[in-house]
Amino acid sequence: MPYPAHITTINEENGQKAHRIEIGDFDNLHVTATTKEEAVHRASEVLLRTLAIAAQKGERVPSPGALPVNDPDYIMICPLNPGSTPL
Repeated sequence: MPYPAHITTINEENGQKAHRIEIGDFDNLHVTATTKEEAVHRASEVLLRTLAIAAQKGERVPSPGALPVNDPDYIMICPLNPGSTPL
């Protein structure tokens, strides 16, 4: 199931721009990449890994929160589709 995520563009120390995605329904679940596409792909992989580990341990995972309406800085990340696209 897809989870809402906040995507921001940041300036790294080396002067390059990067894209950071944070999945707020999980503590400390975030990724950074040089392109939005790579950040979405990485976020999908990390989310899938997090869900799989929780399932192995028998832990509950939070339900996906609501996607803020009309906010282009939020996207849905699907753990089973690394090619998820912003809504």
